[in-house]
Amino acid sequence: MGEKRHNNQEGSTGAVANRGLLQAAGSWSLDACCAVPGNDCCRGESGDPCYGSTHCTDRTSSSSWLFGLWPGPPQRFEPTGTDTNYQQVQADWWPSWGGGSGGSDLYIGGSGAPGGSRGFCQQGATYRGADGEICGGDTNWGATDVEVWFLPAGCTSDADCGRHGSCGGGACVCESDRYGGVLCEVDCGEHGTADGSHCVCESTRYGGQRCEVDCGQHGSGRPDGTCDCDNGLVGLRCDACAGGFCGEDCDGTGPGSTYGCAPTSPHFPGSRLLTAEWGGTLNGWAGTTEGHEWVLCCSTFEGCGTAAAFHAACDAHNTTLTVAHNAGGTDAGFVNPGNFTFGGFVRIPPPTCGLRS
Repeated sequence: MGEKRHNNQEGSTGAVANRGLLQAAGSWSLDACCAVPGNDCCRGESGDPCYGSTHCTDRTSSSSWLFGLWPGPPQRFEPTGTDTNYQQVQADWWPSWGGGSGGSDLYIGGSGAPGGSRGFCQQGATYRGADGEICGGDTNWGATDVEVWFLPAGCTSDADCGRHGSCGGGACVCESDRYGGVLCEVDCGEHGTADGSHCVCESTRYGGQRCEVDCGQHGSGRPDGTCDCDNGLVGLRCDACAGGFCGEDCDGTGPGSTYGCAPTSPHFPGSRLLTAEWGGTLNGWAGTTEGHEWVLCCSTFEGCGTAAAFHAACDAHNTTLTVAHNAGGTDAGFVNPGNFTFGGFVRIPPPTCGLRS
């Protein structure tokens, strides 16, 4: 992808405390990273060699990996074995893997929105692969959407189950059949009931992932949120695409064309970025069981649009998987065609003692 190289050095606004809701250690928590012996922790305090910079280099999470899903075929990129900068954890960064002399192997972004002129994937230092291989280029991602998922470990208190559940026997009990999911985080609205992490609509009139689409008296709802109209009717809620096409403009035919063109993954319920096939592949690579469901902690589709929002939502959770999709752009004459779907996996080892100073 050319010789353009970038370092991801930024100022820090300070650490986000580990909320400790479900697990003592979180994949992207500064406190959790500093608690693991062998990691390099910089608190940025007076007298500290790294004064003015608050971050942690994770040198122990050797089971982490990067991945590229589209353009296919899906590939997993494991550590090279020659560098141990597995993750760079900073409170005002999105997820960042690696950290060679030229920059991170994958850097999702800084304090603002993900990607754009801040995203890059300079593989080859800590993780296998070549510069730009999974993301298409450096600092030219364009608009980028991100989902961060975690593996739930059950509940320890009512707070773990959000506003619509309570903890009983290590599992969340939802207040009504309107709510579902491991943490009662799935809201099926007024026209649906929860079946695990999925919603069953009260009639064919309703569609969408959460039964939020009303197709009226002359249409039936689809899971992707479109309506299948009776007798060829058209309208705002009866705009189904013909000929097997899909997407907002009816111009997509499969993964990588337009969101919503393929069934979403049962392993990652409600994902806007993962097809059923991709979800199954990632779930297998993570070594989890076939029937296990991941839980979403941050999505740009749902308002989680800054690094601060990402840390507030995800710092408590260990074993996370980050998925990104970029639209492409141009920087200094380097063109990124976009439409890349990629990301990384982290499972940090547990600390052997209390938090280090």
